[in-house]
Amino acid sequence: MKRSGLYFLCCALLPLLLGACSGFSVPDLDEAVRRENLVPEQWKPLKLSVGLAPVVADLELDAKKFNVEDTRRWVLTPDEARLNGAENSLQALFLQTLSRYRMFERVELIRGATSKSSMEELRALALAQGLDVVLRPVVRRSDVGYVGTNAAYGWNLALWLVLSPINSWWVADEDFDAFLECDLGLYSTASGAPLKLKRIKPEKPVIKAFDDWDHGFHLFAIFAVPGYFDHENWEKVGSRLMPLAEHETKKETLRFITREVGPAVSGDAFQDGIRRRVGLFIGVDGNGQSGVPLTRFAGADARALAQRLPSMTQEGLVRKASLAVTGEAATRQGVQAALDKLTPLARANDDFFLGYSGVGTLTPEGKPAVLLSRRGGGYEAVALEALVDLALAGKPRTLVLALDCSFISPADGRCAVSAELLAAIQNAPPESLLQPLVERCRKAGSECVILSATGAVPGPGTPEHALELEDLGQGLFTSFLLDGLGGAANTDGVAGVSLEELARYLGPNIERISGFDNKPQKPWLAASPARRSFLLPSAEKKPAER
Repeated sequence: MKRSGLYFLCCALLPLLLGACSGFSVPDLDEAVRRENLVPEQWKPLKLSVGLAPVVADLELDAKKFNVEDTRRWVLTPDEARLNGAENSLQALFLQTLSRYRMFERVELIRGATSKSSMEELRALALAQGLDVVLRPVVRRSDVGYVGTNAAYGWNLALWLVLSPINSWWVADEDFDAFLECDLGLYSTASGAPLKLKRIKPEKPVIKAFDDWDHGFHLFAIFAVPGYFDHENWEKVGSRLMPLAEHETKKETLRFITREVGPAVSGDAFQDGIRRRVGLFIGVDGNGQSGVPLTRFAGADARALAQRLPSMTQEGLVRKASLAVTGEAATRQGVQAALDKLTPLARANDDFFLGYSGVGTLTPEGKPAVLLSRRGGGYEAVALEALVDLALAGKPRTLVLALDCSFISPADGRCAVSAELLAAIQNAPPESLLQPLVERCRKAGSECVILSATGAVPGPGTPEHALELEDLGQGLFTSFLLDGLGGAANTDGVAGVSLEELARYLGPNIERISGFDNKPQKPWLAASPARRSFLLPSAEKKPAER
């Protein structure tokens, strides 16, 4: 009698022992990070500002096919709440993981972005936030499936046949798997080019054993799984397994950032890829009154530079960060407002282009200055070095100055210098008044490149002019500068235009045209030693043009 009771007790306990493998608690992520060394002890946030885009779904498995024709796999098509916005959405998963483990200096959602935003729209929105890259997750797999029976199935079948079907209901003898795979892409906000692409998926599938209650009870489940499943059963399987799959996704995301993105960020290719080239181009025409010469095409110069430099196929400026401020809007306040928009985008890895076309002059101390419009009418002279200091606010890698005016030529149409102001440089050495700007930039932590219509060199020689020609509708210097960058100076036709290439093109052409009117003009180009091999924006030549 005692043996019989013990037998039945063992039979009653056996399904509980066999069912012990049925468990769906999500492992502790912190423990997994420590155990698998997913984040090295000496890890420092990567020096990147990252905009997390809305998660989109582009599933490789067709739900209409698998959820109708296939009885062993079910596609869990994520809705918008599952993808974005909700506290437990996939977007929240990525944001929380990247923030919690300090993967980047800055990571935030892209304001105004939706799951329907194009890559170009995402890039523009992220750029407006001052972000370096867009991180865009795309869900490629979200499905669960039936793997088969496991080692407990034989014992469970014996229980069902010999003892009672009831005992078998608690035995986890059927294995199911879950797949959650995402493509993570890092894209430059400067160009939209992909910097790093990775399929995020676990090293091995997430597989767990289920008992009859886990996937939805059926009296003859031991013989019928998964043939009798409908969407409710599969959704129940998904609710059990997807949190485990998400856990693996978090781990693989950390592994991707620390082991692949981290080593790449400091490389030249990655830094080149995220480099932003932004520009402000100022155009102020003189009105021919009160000692200010009459000019007509300074505004056209600035607008042409702002429009065409972003269209260059090599080393081009960011289209949304290339601005022109001209005419009455080009006041000190208007220029300051434009710089306030652009300087946060030009940081230590970036290049800032500052262009001025119009009327040059000198300060009372004999330093180069330019005329800006004054509120209420007229002009005010602003020291060129003051504009340079404003442009260096974000500490860009390089400041490129493009100047189409003259500073010490009283008879020139683009110069408003007076005899009194010229007296300040009467005893100045015969060196360009622009050269000190190079050293000024270097002391501020930036390198400098200067492209000027004239050299502003004091001395007894014939003053150089900065001409504008009506048939060109532009300043002579700006016209040839755009032609040169547009391909004419690009001798090899492959990379951007070098300073040497540009000098070889500008000098002879500008001197030749200016000689027709007997008004000599000689362009002046300079660069700090670290930028003598600097590549300027250019259009790539077609093979037939090379």
